[in-house]
Amino acid sequence: MNGIIRKAKSSDIDAVFKIEKSQFGTWKREHFEDEVFNSLSYFYVIEDYISQDIIGFIIFWIIDEIAELHSISIYDDYKRQGYAKYLINHMFDILRNKKIREVFLEVRKSNIPAINLYKQLKFNKISERKEYYRSPVEDAMIFRRSIY
Repeated sequence: MNGIIRKAKSSDIDAVFKIEKSQFGTWKREHFEDEVFNSLSYFYVIEDYISQDIIGFIIFWIIDEIAELHSISIYDDYKRQGYAKYLINHMFDILRNKKIREVFLEVRKSNIPAINLYKQLKFNKISERKEYYRSPVEDAMIFRRSIY
């Protein structure tokens, strides 16, 4: 795996938005711009070591003693190579250093690859939200993981 994780910058927004649009298409460009400057937000990109192209990103928030994983996505050509796991483990390192106790996330019920990854990383399903997602309308599964 040839990936370097770093904090996202405004100049990364076009690449991040392109990845989001190809995967989900639920976030607007302005959402990513806001995340760069949001004091609660931890917004990281992963770039290919050789090409220096941005190949994925993760956005999570820390609020008091918990974290919320808001978005993670890997460009199609780089999926199933460990990059999402690498980003999530990077998030875990940050959360441990900040003494954060737990992290939550929502995932589409149909997103089996993501669900399998979260289970592999010891997230546990705690509930569901009916019709949480739009375009298309779909239920969300809520997952939680203790950090320490």
